[in-house]
Amino acid sequence: MSKRAASHSGGIRSEAAAKNRRVVFKNVLDTPFNIQWPEVKGNDCTVVLDMLCEMLAPIREYRSRDGSANNKEESDTGVNKKSKKRKRSDSNANEKPNTSLATSIEPPSTNDPGAPPILAHTFIGINSVTRLLEKSIQAISDHPMPAIVFVCKGDLSPAHLYNHLATMAALLPSTLLFPLPKGAEAKLSTALGLRAVGAIGFKAGNREVDDIVMVSSRMVDPVTTSWLPKITPPPRQPTSDEQKTSTSMEMKKTATSVPATTPLPYEQTKIKSVQTTAPIVNTFPYKEFVLGFSLVVFTWEQYLLFRHYRCLRAKKLPKALNDIVTNEEFMKAQAYGRDKAKFGFVHATWDTLQNTLTLWFNVLPVVWDFAGQLMFKAAGYGPEYEITQSIIFFVITTLASSILSLPFSLYSTFVIEERHGFNKQTLSLFFSDLLKGYLIGGAIGMPFLAAFLKIIKVSGPNFYFYVWAFMVAFQLVMISIYPTLIQPLFNKVEPLPDGELRTMIEALASRISFPLTKLFVIDGSKRSSHSNAYFYGFFKNKRIVLFDTLLEHSDNEEICAVLAHELGHWSHSHTLQMMAFAQVQLFTTFYLFSRFINNADMYASFGFSVMPTMIGFILFQSLYSPVDSLMGFITNMISRHYEFQADAFARGLGYSTSLISGLIKLQKKNLGTMNPDWLYSMYHRSHPELVERLNAINAPSTGGAKTEKTE
Repeated sequence: MSKRAASHSGGIRSEAAAKNRRVVFKNVLDTPFNIQWPEVKGNDCTVVLDMLCEMLAPIREYRSRDGSANNKEESDTGVNKKSKKRKRSDSNANEKPNTSLATSIEPPSTNDPGAPPILAHTFIGINSVTRLLEKSIQAISDHPMPAIVFVCKGDLSPAHLYNHLATMAALLPSTLLFPLPKGAEAKLSTALGLRAVGAIGFKAGNREVDDIVMVSSRMVDPVTTSWLPKITPPPRQPTSDEQKTSTSMEMKKTATSVPATTPLPYEQTKIKSVQTTAPIVNTFPYKEFVLGFSLVVFTWEQYLLFRHYRCLRAKKLPKALNDIVTNEEFMKAQAYGRDKAKFGFVHATWDTLQNTLTLWFNVLPVVWDFAGQLMFKAAGYGPEYEITQSIIFFVITTLASSILSLPFSLYSTFVIEERHGFNKQTLSLFFSDLLKGYLIGGAIGMPFLAAFLKIIKVSGPNFYFYVWAFMVAFQLVMISIYPTLIQPLFNKVEPLPDGELRTMIEALASRISFPLTKLFVIDGSKRSSHSNAYFYGFFKNKRIVLFDTLLEHSDNEEICAVLAHELGHWSHSHTLQMMAFAQVQLFTTFYLFSRFINNADMYASFGFSVMPTMIGFILFQSLYSPVDSLMGFITNMISRHYEFQADAFARGLGYSTSLISGLIKLQKKNLGTMNPDWLYSMYHRSHPELVERLNAINAPSTGGAKTEKTE
């Protein structure tokens, strides 16, 4: 290889290596020794960090009230912006230095009557804390002793930025050094309203400082080292009265024994920032993963929809349906299916585009900050009121989502459903239901969210068990109160009148020992002509609900056959099994969330500089979407199997003929798809297709309910 070629090859390697490195500014110390930092358990860090944020909240409020707070912050940093820009341009730096070094705030030199008392004892930023420690070391008798220094050790890199603080703390007899875990910098910067906070120091003499020192002293020991002696204050100098009563020799001895300043046991610390490069740390691309997977799912589901749409365009009646439906009924069902498929494609495309833009342009952090601003303006609350801010965020995002989805809801109801004869709603009823839903959702959702977040806050690292138990209890309560308290707000529910149908249903329930207590009819026709039937209740208190549309289009035998199918789910404990499966999924979700809740990289990937619990759960759910998709497919497979079992149960009771005719009527009346794509159906549908169910019912008996129906 020629020299020119070798030189060119070396240049390419150098350029590639340069792209994998970043410009950093690190502090350099002339210290050949390392000092062991105190170790703090995770639970202890959380307690102290919460106390610290609460202490600092008045400072943020004070800075927010002061109109010149931003200018004051820039002037107090001790770093002139113009000189910083000049230095960066001279050094051809490609990245900004660590903001933890640039953010430096010291107590005001004048006593502002409006300033919180804690401000006079607070030093913010690595530079300010360093100056505080240096002054204390150099003139320990004249300068107030620092009580405690907090360092965001888990967030700062490289270690040269903060290692000197351990050396300096080791020289002071009563100064505690408290290292904070990863993610603490985001919480502190939010509590103070700053871009970044690398370290915070407190002088003694304040009640709040004394309290946090007392709590912290139980968790960390003072920094010790064998090669640096502790500096102790010199003896107190005698007063003028004492000097008059002392002998001149004693005065001379005292004067010569106490130096004006205490000499340092080591060379004075000199810190300078040196520009260099460091490898770029490649964290997991959380946002890119979520966006990429959502696009994969969208592409896959649109492929399935395309396959399904091709089947919906068929004009020839399948042979399996020749003796079941007419060609006219088949074409109506096909047209209804095509309209829903086209609508589904547009809606899914819009949802995916909306979600992609929201994540890509970091809209959620903007909404979170806006919620915090509303909270501060309305009540003067700071970021320490995280639960309140989360509720405001929930309200804003819910309203925004509802507004964006409203056109689709209107089109689906008043165009597609209306076109095919299903819609019975008026616009006034539609918006009345919408308003009721918002009010009920707010009345239940906001207290639920507050309790959910509070449990996570107070339960520590093992919160997943307590949150899961809370969710189970909440679901059971909602199952109990929905039919009696919530559903009557939307539908009229009345007891089924006495008559032949009621007698037949009660006889069916008694025959299989179903603990039926009440029979209801609901006015489903008020909104739609679709039909349905279901049961609910715990233990020995079961209730059956029939849609009035089912009573209109089915005879008594067919209604009993449909109910026999529903009671087959009860007999085989399908509902309990599905609930148990769902609770295992829920517990797994919360357990995995507990492993991500303090992952600062995850929050940062989506544009958050803070780590609110609610935001963490939302982001984790996005990351968990691949598992959710898989679980949804598995749930559908289990549900389809259960439907076959329930049909077999009704068949075992002697309702084969009535069940077949009832299912065919429901399929015709609801314009159910009669010629679906098999792959689309397997992925999306929780119920088998009509032909599959009819074939299973007509198949040779393989066992079912032991009790045979007698005519």
